[in-house]
Amino acid sequence: TFLKKCNVRKINIPPQSCVMMATTTSSEDNNTDIALASQFVGLDLKRVEIQAAVSTTTATTSSPCIHTDEKQEKISKSYEDKMPPRRTKQKKKNNTNNNDKKKKFQVPEYQVDILSWEKDLRYLATLNRYAKSNESQVNEAGQWLERRMKEIKGVRVTTQNVTVDDHYSSFNVIGTLQGTTRPDVCYVIGGHYDSTSENPKVSAPGALDNASGSAGVLEMARVFSQIGFPYTLIFILFTGEEQGYFGSKKFIQSKFIEDTIHQLKLMLNMDMIAMDDFIIIETREDALGEIWQKLAEKHGLTYRVDTDIWGSDHVGFANAGVPSILTCSDHDKYPHYHRTTDLPDNLDLESARKTLLMNIEGLFIRMDAE
Repeated sequence: TFLKKCNVRKINIPPQSCVMMATTTSSEDNNTDIALASQFVGLDLKRVEIQAAVSTTTATTSSPCIHTDEKQEKISKSYEDKMPPRRTKQKKKNNTNNNDKKKKFQVPEYQVDILSWEKDLRYLATLNRYAKSNESQVNEAGQWLERRMKEIKGVRVTTQNVTVDDHYSSFNVIGTLQGTTRPDVCYVIGGHYDSTSENPKVSAPGALDNASGSAGVLEMARVFSQIGFPYTLIFILFTGEEQGYFGSKKFIQSKFIEDTIHQLKLMLNMDMIAMDDFIIIETREDALGEIWQKLAEKHGLTYRVDTDIWGSDHVGFANAGVPSILTCSDHDKYPHYHRTTDLPDNLDLESARKTLLMNIEGLFIRMDAE
């Protein structure tokens, strides 16, 4: 009855409304028509254009099917109140998209090559890397690390001479991956490559401490070299850590650091990263601690957070005001710590893989927050 009296040109009617209309064809007057129309669920009268198809005489009698502007406004308003909140949902969706656009870059796909890491670690563990001796192989290890770093595409490699304990010559190996748009902003990833033992002039394989961290620096350089970043990444293999952080002290005192200290946003240090699934997260920065805790949980690592930092190359950076973090195993639970038995077969490759993934993702998150 309603459709017979009105020429409907545009209308959106849900399926249940069509069924309702089909069952009420016995409407006797226009009031019933309007009552029927008012039951249409989700009907938007703003999009309905109605042209009266009744006679002129009928039109002059306030037929409910022919609305004055005032009545139309009231009815439209009543239906607006009943409309589902579709626009609100769309707005939330758009807000989500806008938040995604604010990210500087998305975390790309990457893969840690743990077999390459193991190969590097095993070679380093064949060398006595005791830095307080002119007869050790610490400089041979440094030269090998320099060559290995040069194999990584896009990384510019230099060395920095270091005197250990006033008598022994060694050097840091420094690889720089230049930032694409903000090369003045820097992140440092480091670990020491020297070692010691109870009889260091005879043997100091240092597989856990710290061939594991040195191989980790190489692996992270390989991963990051495949991705373009706005900021500069500096990969450093320090010498002379076991005798008192000689390598990191020399780097911190260099002209480069003097000129760029205010642009160093983070120092990540890896020292002993492959003992088991327990990791120590050492930092004075609450924000860093929170990031790494969540990532440790994500990758199935148990952890302890220490804010009293000591014992490795990140200390000098933290004391200089650079936000710093160390990830390391608990050496108190490692029976081969600083012994000639610190060999690759004692280590756990899976815990090293988890730690590297945690550190890589932590850097992504930290850089994205800049």
